[in-house]
Amino acid sequence: MAQKLVFTALAAILPLVAAQQIGTQTPEVHPKLPTWKCTTGGGCVQQDTSIVLDWGYHPIHKVNSQTSCTTSSGVDATLCPNEVTCAANCAIEGANYAGSGVTTSGNAVTLKQYVQNNGVTTNASPRIYLLGSDGNYEMLHLLGQELRFDVDASTLGNSCDSSGCGFNPYAQGLHNYYGNGGTVDTLKPITVITQFYTNDNTQTGTLTEIRRLYIQNGKVIQNAVTSSGMDSIKAAWCSSSDAAAARLGGLTTMGQALGRGMVLIFSIWNDAGQHMSWLDSGSSGPCSSSEGNPTNIQQQTPGTYVTFSNIRWGDIGSTFSESGG
Repeated sequence: MAQKLVFTALAAILPLVAAQQIGTQTPEVHPKLPTWKCTTGGGCVQQDTSIVLDWGYHPIHKVNSQTSCTTSSGVDATLCPNEVTCAANCAIEGANYAGSGVTTSGNAVTLKQYVQNNGVTTNASPRIYLLGSDGNYEMLHLLGQELRFDVDASTLGNSCDSSGCGFNPYAQGLHNYYGNGGTVDTLKPITVITQFYTNDNTQTGTLTEIRRLYIQNGKVIQNAVTSSGMDSIKAAWCSSSDAAAARLGGLTTMGQALGRGMVLIFSIWNDAGQHMSWLDSGSSGPCSSSEGNPTNIQQQTPGTYVTFSNIRWGDIGSTFSESGG
């Protein structure tokens, strides 16, 4: 099985949806998902955060009508030729979170790939965004900081790679580091920590390194080390692994974006076109070309899901302990 599991921070705002009229049929209720913001001096403080589903999971219809303002390819060009007209013509309703495969419990959120209704299984592929206490996107400023979360992806096949300046142990010949039964065992819950170091160890410096750590079974696991001695993403690594990264500004440009703030997004989805072979087949992972076929996944393992929990961010070293807590 080769479903893509995305846990990344992205800046994503859709002005078109933000301008829509609010529908009157279904209220929007954002499920609570408490998180923690941490400092080395003050510890971790719980945040009053919640989640919101992507706009595509909210019904958008013509005002005073059941006519949809969307089509299979996006918004209806007649009802929505531009933002102003669309805002006048259309209203957006609240989302059915459970029906879209999203449930929360305490500080955990579970995303289901498929949902069942009246015996019929349909693809959900939910994508959610983190909101602050004011109902707006919670902007994470991760430059010179770290992000931590726990993830249970035991129902998914897990080995991955993607384009860009990434670090994939499997592609470096370290086939037993990450995966089922590996050093980082994806059959068990994992704590994932990503650290964004700057040249002067401040939140205003230049991004120079992205380092990954894991915690499992109460033990901190350092990132895999390649045959060349690399164990993190640095400028030298990017220049040797991906020409596009250097062309687009490399770590410096990435750091500037981190400094501006990004929205935390969690999602689960599959690939009907290429079956995720670009992600976890060939040199990128052990999956066959057919394992990621959504038809096979739906028939064989329709109960696949991923759970994220214990989300924390803040000063480097403040979201976990070296003893594995």
